[in-house]
Amino acid sequence: MVVALDRAPDLVAVAFVLIGGVIAWRALWRYWTTVGAVRRAEQARGTLHRVAIQSVRGGGSTAYVLAVDYTYQTPTQRLRGETVYPGGSRFAGRFSTRAAAKKAIESYEEDSETTVYYDPHAPDHSFLEPEPQTGAMLGRLGFGLGFVGLGVLTVLVV
Repeated sequence: MVVALDRAPDLVAVAFVLIGGVIAWRALWRYWTTVGAVRRAEQARGTLHRVAIQSVRGGGSTAYVLAVDYTYQTPTQRLRGETVYPGGSRFAGRFSTRAAAKKAIESYEEDSETTVYYDPHAPDHSFLEPEPQTGAMLGRLGFGLGFVGLGVLTVLVV
């Protein structure tokens, strides 16, 4: 396919807008579903079996996540969970220092009872803290909107 050089900026702009739109939409979708799960959440009694801090390497740096394992009882079934924060992944809450992760996990003790929050529409989606960690989601939203802005600027400048 041959593209005329005078059309190249338009194609670049469209690419930026499309890529940025997809990134921003996915971030908003993740935010809405996470906040929805927190709003719908019901409480259950649970027992913590493992409480630890796990280091995760990626992108040339090390982050720390809370590694927990617990069981909880809904009205109809007994389930296992491993997430502290809502979002469907135990990696939803990342900490840049071990000290910050230690502070976040200090209220949890192995073999102790705790309150577990779960989504009644998906009872196997559970978490211990009913506050969504929105930093990463909002960061992705900003990144996506930045791409959209670059696409718009490409059209305006050229």
